[in-house]
Amino acid sequence: MENFAQEDRYVSKHCFFFYLGLAILASVILLCITQGVLTMTSPSPSDERVDLQRLEALAEGGDEAAQLELGLVYRQGKVIPVDYGKAYGWLQKAADQGCAIAQFELARMYRHSQGVKQDDRVARQWLLKAADQDHAEAQFVLAWHYMEGIGGPQDGKKALELLDKLSEKGDTF
Repeated sequence: MENFAQEDRYVSKHCFFFYLGLAILASVILLCITQGVLTMTSPSPSDERVDLQRLEALAEGGDEAAQLELGLVYRQGKVIPVDYGKAYGWLQKAADQGCAIAQFELARMYRHSQGVKQDDRVARQWLLKAADQDHAEAQFVLAWHYMEGIGGPQDGKKALELLDKLSEKGDTF
């Protein structure tokens, strides 16, 4: 009887880990699909051109989300060749409308000299704007800038405040 109880616990434990692993795998696949890393179908080149034209029309009309998306398309070069100049222009328009993601992307462009002269001071300014809107990754990178004195004076207190804020929200990097 005792052997059956031990076997039951052994089977239950392994079933739990099997289903936990399955749930994690499903979550990773779903995340990849939603982030565009994994797609179920491949768009044809003509579909991409039509979507790009539609996106450009929306962006030119002042649509913040379209401006952001177009800026990312030009910056990442997945659909069309990388064009940092166009990426900067569209991201700037979205950032000027208060888009935290665009502000963070501009900070990255200034930090890594992508289409603009490398300028850590300007990068920090864009990070501040995005972080003020609770953009978690901007808060984390800004904390690092404060710790290392990148783009301005070192300030360990501000760095810790940002990291505490992230921790309280449950954000981890």
